[in-house]
Amino acid sequence: MEFDPVRRASDRPVLRRRAESPAGRTSTGTPCYHRKKRRSDAMPSKAFQIELSAKQQDLLQRQLENGHYESVNDVFADALRALDERGAVYDDFLRDKVRASLANKKPSIPAETVFERLEARHARRVKAGKRGA
Repeated sequence: MEFDPVRRASDRPVLRRRAESPAGRTSTGTPCYHRKKRRSDAMPSKAFQIELSAKQQDLLQRQLENGHYESVNDVFADALRALDERGAVYDDFLRDKVRASLANKKPSIPAETVFERLEARHARRVKAGKRGA
């Protein structure tokens, strides 16, 4: 059983720095970064209405003011990419755990035995709790 999807370098976001010109810097002089457009980015967009807490609004405003992003859309696009990357890291972690489990030569424990052990353990703890009360 194989769990490895083929990951291409083109699946990752590509950031490029704007040219070292006044247009490539914010009003504060910090460099702007933006993502290269790819064909997959040309998908039709859909408007969403969301509610942000005051803390989230402040964070969003700071990201725009410090020049890291040019628009609210850029902030959310980057946040969604980061969420997707975090999910991919977790998926990789789980795949590694499954591979290690499948490679383990120790015999499996039947589910019935596991549940019997858990029930016995729980009964011992309940009994010990009653003695201590």
